[in-house]
Amino acid sequence: MRIMIPADCIAGVFQMEGELFLWLPYFCKNNLLKRTDYCLIAAIIWLLTTTLLLCLPGNDLPDISWIEQWHIDKLIHIILFFGWVFLFANTIADYRKRLRRMVWIVLAGIAYGILIEFIQKYWIPHRSFDVDDMVADAAGCLLA
Repeated sequence: MRIMIPADCIAGVFQMEGELFLWLPYFCKNNLLKRTDYCLIAAIIWLLTTTLLLCLPGNDLPDISWIEQWHIDKLIHIILFFGWVFLFANTIADYRKRLRRMVWIVLAGIAYGILIEFIQKYWIPHRSFDVDDMVADAAGCLLA
């Protein structure tokens, strides 16, 4: 049996347990996802994961004293918001408009960090409002 593969498609052959398999993705060059599309998917997943982690009730979080002593919580906030802005910034394909859009992404990240703190204060049990968390969120956004 012969399989014809269009020249513009990405395909591969691999061997598993002595048998050859043909890997043929569902896309060809004409409708191949762009780098910015992958970054958008990753940014949305990062945003949802960040929201989930920041909205966990306080009694579901582990009580580890060295985290509070060394302020690792703030480093986690910086990393989460750095990743958020970095991934959304990489969805910008038009480099001429990149700076203006970057400013809006950073401002949206800072606003999101402030909003999450108010959500934690009023709607998440055993979580508190912390200005230092907002500063760490903004620092992560600005570092990206």
